[in-house]
Amino acid sequence: MKRRDLEEMQRAKLARLLKFAHEYAPYYRKKLGAGTAGFDPDSAALNLELLPTTTKEDFVSNYPGGFVVGGERPKAIRGGSGTSGSSALVPHSQSSLDVRHALFLRFLLLSGMRPWGRIVTMWIPEAYWRREPDGEGRMRPTTSLYGYPVWILGRPPPNVRVLKSLPGDPESEAKALHELRPSYLFGRPTQLRRVSRALTSMGLDVKTNGVYASAEMLTRNCQSELSSKFGARVHSAIGSSETGGWGCTCPAGAGFHLYEDYMVVEVLRGEERALPGEVGEVVVTHLHNFLCPLVRYRTGDYVRLSTREGCACGSSLPLIDAFEGRESDCLVDADGRRVWANELADHIESEFGLVDFQVVQTGRNEILLKLMKKDVDEVSLGRLKDYLDSVTGRTLKMSTVEREQDDIWRKYRPVVNTLDPRSLVGQYQSTRRV
Repeated sequence: MKRRDLEEMQRAKLARLLKFAHEYAPYYRKKLGAGTAGFDPDSAALNLELLPTTTKEDFVSNYPGGFVVGGERPKAIRGGSGTSGSSALVPHSQSSLDVRHALFLRFLLLSGMRPWGRIVTMWIPEAYWRREPDGEGRMRPTTSLYGYPVWILGRPPPNVRVLKSLPGDPESEAKALHELRPSYLFGRPTQLRRVSRALTSMGLDVKTNGVYASAEMLTRNCQSELSSKFGARVHSAIGSSETGGWGCTCPAGAGFHLYEDYMVVEVLRGEERALPGEVGEVVVTHLHNFLCPLVRYRTGDYVRLSTREGCACGSSLPLIDAFEGRESDCLVDADGRRVWANELADHIESEFGLVDFQVVQTGRNEILLKLMKKDVDEVSLGRLKDYLDSVTGRTLKMSTVEREQDDIWRKYRPVVNTLDPRSLVGQYQSTRRV
């Protein structure tokens, strides 16, 4: 669609949602102004930035009575794993699920996937906390949240194979993957990388038509490694469990397109809109979930807006250059500015050859470095500390511990900040590049 037509359609959908939320959801009736006569949804749709944002804490403390509208039983309830904070459970109507499925299908088709291809997925979002010992006493996954994590229009294609991840045993997965010979491969970036390296060490090749790596941070270094090993472009979708996907990789490789034909996606620095090239928090208004309206919902995800005008793929949907991480996926420098995990991790992987590491800021001047056993004696700790000192503008006290094999199997968070964000209000609004 042309940008003008897209914006007109978006405003019409937004006005309808705002009118509905004001009339039927007590939380928004209070937030948007009491009394139907005193609220103009058409005017509000034109001035969305004047409406209050909704935080995860607002949602949790007012759920379900403040948000959930009666009259329809939820078809699904979606919530995050809580690995990077509290989890909000959001019920979705059938129409909302239809939109989620359609957007995912559009992403798959635009990136070249076809339903009749051989699909292998290594996606097991729930298994890392649901475990039982196997016959040899080792803790192994017992089940996954979805039986077939790759869905097309709400159903799995007939030729999907689920390859269950085995902590500390990428060779077994590599051998199975080589035998399955997939056309399309799905999984978390770091698990795919471990398997790709196991394939290399075993002298095996697996070539695909497409690799889909999501659900955790995908660094440029990891993306390049996967693309080289599997002989295909690496695609990714971004979003949250509460809102569904709100962006995916551009078919022309320009970054990520935002789904502004089905939701309003704002990028804010505090309460102000971020400018092109700046990092801001993603704030989503879902235009199709009338069972549980989400208006200006703060996702806690941070992205960098693109400076490009237009796109080679022909889409008028807005672009972002990079997904930088969650609110706590950063270091804080001497001026109180965030140094984002994406670029930190990419530099450490490229410059120091590390993977499956974690840098944890435990205090203003304190860093805990978690390394795999094989890396403890290999990496130049002094040079790595000098790098972290330079990007934070601090003289850091750095301690090192060995990272547990089982720990790396969870969602990859290469950089974590344990400082309380509330203690940095006003200092957390600016960002810096590495």
